[in-house]
Amino acid sequence: MSLLVTVVATMMVIFAAANVSALVYPSGMVGYWKFDGNLTDQMGMYNATMGYYGSYSGGIIDQGLHGAMGCSNPYAAKVDNFPNLDSFTVEAWIKPACPPYSWQGSLTVNKRKETGYYRGIGFILLTNPSPYGSGNYGFNFGMTDGTNGTDIQSNPVTYACDNWYHVVAIRDYGKEIKLFVNGELVASAIDNIVGSIANTEPLMFHGWTSGGCGWGMSALTLDEVAIYNRPLSTEEIQRHYQNGLKGLGYTETDPPPPPPTDKCQQDLTSAQLEIQSLQTQVDTLSAQNTELQNQVSVLNKQITPLQNQIGILTQTNQALQTQVDTLSALNTEFQSQVSALNQQITQLQNQIINLTQQNQALQTQVDTLSTRNAQLQNQASQLTTELVSGLTNLQNDVRLIFNDPAFAIPGTAPAEQYQNLINAIRNLNNGRKEGIYTNLGGKSGRAK
Repeated sequence: MSLLVTVVATMMVIFAAANVSALVYPSGMVGYWKFDGNLTDQMGMYNATMGYYGSYSGGIIDQGLHGAMGCSNPYAAKVDNFPNLDSFTVEAWIKPACPPYSWQGSLTVNKRKETGYYRGIGFILLTNPSPYGSGNYGFNFGMTDGTNGTDIQSNPVTYACDNWYHVVAIRDYGKEIKLFVNGELVASAIDNIVGSIANTEPLMFHGWTSGGCGWGMSALTLDEVAIYNRPLSTEEIQRHYQNGLKGLGYTETDPPPPPPTDKCQQDLTSAQLEIQSLQTQVDTLSAQNTELQNQVSVLNKQITPLQNQIGILTQTNQALQTQVDTLSALNTEFQSQVSALNQQITQLQNQIINLTQQNQALQTQVDTLSTRNAQLQNQASQLTTELVSGLTNLQNDVRLIFNDPAFAIPGTAPAEQYQNLINAIRNLNNGRKEGIYTNLGGKSGRAK
């Protein structure tokens, strides 16, 4: 590689006076699709594939990509592996079909991921019938990060159908977005997007894959589509517009002259073309490197919060584990207590059974004693009745004996009266005892 560069540099010094021109693409060009009967990327990195609604037709230069009328899904063509860019330019020649009438606008060039009802992440260059149902069109360019969005519309908004228009959409990251038509600035706005518009969707030409076939798209033809990893200057845009009208595409110089006959000059031209090809590859790789660096930066910013979350979750996990250990120990202790309480409950249940049996036996005894007590009470009542009757009879006999109708044996109860009577009898002298005893049926001579 270094030997080739040295040889070429030496030959360029020798043949500097020859003033050889070469085909040179603008710096920062990431992809360039001419659609001249194929979907090849002139940068050699991002070849497209044809979709259901795609075909070839006459272009502004040679052939172009025609997108038929139809719904927004499927598409005319797509590039599956196209990178995400922060600052970029989308450049294309667009020929809207006649007549559009009731058909909706074409999702002309876009890289957008649908996330919900009229919400998404990415950018879209639109070609819209304007006003609705007329034979004129307008161009829109917008983007969103899923929350914040910026959108601009061509002003004047109407361009006649069936004509070629050079349309350039620019995003100068963090500054503004612009829309050019035929080399003239027709709309601009401040870029108010703070999040990323990066997504995993393909780069689409006339259509997209997100969502369903929600509406019909106006037919159009695309040609000379290019995307850059930087904003193009106004001078570059106007030059590309003029070059397109001349059939030169986006080259920065005139096409090279016929190959020289001189062998050294041919070698120099070949070397220059090889250097140009290598430079294009370097630019492409630089663009990819920038995109990867942006992705790395975004990922690095995400790592710190994630690490903080991991730290918090680790601490939380440790605290929870400590709680689990404590609860496990308490659970073991509670299980021991439950086991002991179960044993006590079993013992108490056994005691309850024994006491129940004893209670039943005691209840049987109580029932027996209650029955016996009732019997004794009946006997006592009978005896009391007999005692009172005998005492009354005795008192009546004493009244007759002593001829004292008012006589009453002292005492408030029969037992007391009987005791007083017995005491009175004991206090009688012996003669009286003998007489009473004899009168009571005792044997004579026994009473003392």
